[in-house]
Amino acid sequence: MKKLIIDKNHFLDLGGKEWIKGDKERVYLTAEIFNKLFNTNLGDSNNNFFFDCKTNCLMRSYKNKKPTAMSPAWLSLRLNINIKRN
Repeated sequence: MKKLIIDKNHFLDLGGKEWIKGDKERVYLTAEIFNKLFNTNLGDSNNNFFFDCKTNCLMRSYKNKKPTAMSPAWLSLRLNINIKRN
């Protein structure tokens, strides 16, 4: 299995948009980027995807509810790789 290092620059390189406000630092992803990465078919209208740089975690908010972390196990299964967080 390949290893993927998840960090801010990885998502910026994929076309994510950086957002910084106060103590929050995130890289937002479109559903198109997310779907290509994880072979899913989710839409932008109900989903917000972002990488939280402070917690080093990929997050998803569905229908403007509180964001939840995408677990390393889910990511590993979708990508068939081991996840290493920096």
